[in-house]
Amino acid sequence: MQTIIKRLEETIFTYQDIVDLIHLSFNERLEQGLKFTCSFITAEQYQEKMRGGIVLVAIDPSSGALLGTAATRIRHNAKGQKYGYNEYLAIHPSAKRHGIGSMLLRKRLELLKEAGVSYVLSHTADRARSSVAYHKKNGFYPVALFSFEDTNYYSILFRLQISDNSIIEKAYKSRFLCWLRYSYSYVLTKSTKKRDGSPTIFGGLFKKIIK
Repeated sequence: MQTIIKRLEETIFTYQDIVDLIHLSFNERLEQGLKFTCSFITAEQYQEKMRGGIVLVAIDPSSGALLGTAATRIRHNAKGQKYGYNEYLAIHPSAKRHGIGSMLLRKRLELLKEAGVSYVLSHTADRARSSVAYHKKNGFYPVALFSFEDTNYYSILFRLQISDNSIIEKAYKSRFLCWLRYSYSYVLTKSTKKRDGSPTIFGGLFKKIIK
């Protein structure tokens, strides 16, 4: 499928157009019973959250239709390293499975490398099989498992290492440290929290002990 990738500010599309596409794209997840918070985000909330971030759009060059969108924010970790956080990947239902998600990812990685980031993070639901497969296919590796109160699934945090200038970065790039962190996080989260963020019996007891 012929597609042009641009920054949102280079087009005539609005934040409302972006949010409408996100809602339309994530209807599939709602039908699967997955409560993604982006399914309910407003244009105002999205614009505020992405202030200073990068919002990309995928456009059909022949019709000018909006086919997809993806966003990234550049953050700093405790050591002062720059890293990217990929969010809000949404593809129009009629354009899914045509490689547009990968095109948007390639453009995001290009911009992040230019900005000098060390690595990229992204998260998705553990039961969103196509999204999990998308991350793995594009070189991301799970590093943590979370459970949030405003969702009804476990969230997998993925990492894609870009630089390898230190022993730690080399360990992440070889995926050994990713595997180690994910294994620890998986056991801890599954034993202390349910899918909706509420504590398990063990988790409840643990909270009482550490108070």
